[in-house]
Amino acid sequence: MTRWLALSALLFAVVPAALAQNFPGTELKASVPISQLPDDYYPVKVKELGGEMNGMSMASIMTLAMMGAMTDGEDSTAVATAYQLISTSWTNGSTVKLYGQELLVTYVYAPTPGTTTEGMGEMKPESLVMTLRLVNPANISSIEAVPGLDRASFVKALGELANSGGGQGVSAVPASAKTTSMSNIKQLGTATMIYLADYDDEFPYVESTPYFQSVVYPYCKNREIFRTLNPNGPGDFRYNVGVAGLNATVIEDITEMPLLYDPKPWPDGTYLVCFCDSHCEFVDAEKWEYLKTIMRPKLPRSGKPVIPPLLPPDGMR
Repeated sequence: MTRWLALSALLFAVVPAALAQNFPGTELKASVPISQLPDDYYPVKVKELGGEMNGMSMASIMTLAMMGAMTDGEDSTAVATAYQLISTSWTNGSTVKLYGQELLVTYVYAPTPGTTTEGMGEMKPESLVMTLRLVNPANISSIEAVPGLDRASFVKALGELANSGGGQGVSAVPASAKTTSMSNIKQLGTATMIYLADYDDEFPYVESTPYFQSVVYPYCKNREIFRTLNPNGPGDFRYNVGVAGLNATVIEDITEMPLLYDPKPWPDGTYLVCFCDSHCEFVDAEKWEYLKTIMRPKLPRSGKPVIPPLLPPDGMR
């Protein structure tokens, strides 16, 4: 434990893969049932300098909402339990060398979006899949053991939490998810407006969302605002490349031209859109279908597309 306390980490989330697949360049399984973790793995709390536990995102909390943990959006006990379980890492202190540095090997419970609660009250260890998470020695403030928690009690607690939803999926979305997503896209729209002020009102001339993120990031310094908490597809907001390289003055109505958008509908059927004047709103399906028809205006563009360096993966900065 002493040598762990000397580690610091930003967390590098490994994309879940098939259980039989190893993470590239290692003998480590990208995903594994908790029952197949070596016996010397035990639970710890990895706390970053920024205060987060094991890099846990709001997307993970949203997934537990879909399992019944937050059926009414107000059950603080369920929310606290969900947080404690998802923020638990399992490790034996071993490391692997990747990207030129030693990374601490941990596994976490990272439920996938759309998980439902049916039958989860009878969850068994062999059915609980853990995802590999490699911890980069950069910024850990502490690593603490979790006394009294073993695999059986961990699985049981998850099952009881999920089963508290009555075995039914959650149809309602906690208001905080929409509020946070709206706040994120508004901040991203504002950052883009600051960019426009520096570049004579020209929208970033890039041909993909990752490149857009690269050029706008210096104006916000916050990766979290790129993200939506939409339970139908947590991920990043998309950049409308149809306005790339356009000057704002040539767009007929910037209040109706999408700049950023959530690519999937929310459970209530609405779409979250930020327009080219930076105002944002949830639009109904009918308006979204209309907006898709005007997102690629045939207007003159300035200069040539740029290809900026992509932002490094989370935890590798």
